[in-house]
Amino acid sequence: MATSAPTPLRKLLEERLRQLIVDTERLFAETRDRAGRDMADELNQAVRRIRQSSDLEDLGATLLEATEAFCPLAALFGVSDTVAREFDSFSIPLTSASALAGAIASRDPVATATTPGEVSEALVELLGHSPLGRASIFPVVAGGRATVLLYAWGTVQGPAVELLTQVASSVWAALTEPERLEEWFATEAELDARPGGEGVFRWGDGEERRATVREASEAERLVLDWEDGGGEVVFELEEVDGGTRLRVVESTPEFGIALELRALACLQPA
Repeated sequence: MATSAPTPLRKLLEERLRQLIVDTERLFAETRDRAGRDMADELNQAVRRIRQSSDLEDLGATLLEATEAFCPLAALFGVSDTVAREFDSFSIPLTSASALAGAIASRDPVATATTPGEVSEALVELLGHSPLGRASIFPVVAGGRATVLLYAWGTVQGPAVELLTQVASSVWAALTEPERLEEWFATEAELDARPGGEGVFRWGDGEERRATVREASEAERLVLDWEDGGGEVVFELEEVDGGTRLRVVESTPEFGIALELRALACLQPA
């Protein structure tokens, strides 16, 4: 039986269908590219905001705000040796939250089920987690240790959030990790970059100085008091076009007293 030739209407419909397929693929590609550009712009703006944080408290708030586009549900926990603490209101013993403890120990992101054994019964109850839910934990690492955990659940764009948590600690590492300090500040350096922590700095000419950390605001400011009343040294970071500027100011008590006496002399009535 001979096959009938396609009718003009059928030819028209097939041609129209092929054109629709081509248009759909092109539209999908354009949408994907536009979404990629939008995401890149959002990431760039988020990175800039994080790097402009004025102190540790501001850094935490900015990190949460910056990650909102990539994980709408998130919380920050400060880390001590035994607990993860959300500001001053809620603490989780790490012995009851193996996923949080794992992120602290590995200093790498951890994806976990939102079960009591992984994130603690208290956190499951507080956040209303489902046993079938998932969460991601991103550590902010400073001075070689996880100092903060970003805990995100729901829809999480992992690579973007991981990048932002890395930015939150990248510049600070140059001020707190001894091997980085040795690159530019001293020949040898040992430093516990937490308030009350101690530091030892040695130079090639044999000089050695010891200091105590008086102030440590992550990604912004570090203040060291030299031992025996030898003054202070202040490291401050400032966001500028094309990078970050490090400002180092060292002062001594004698110089400070001289300025104070001069100011008092200027204020005395004639």
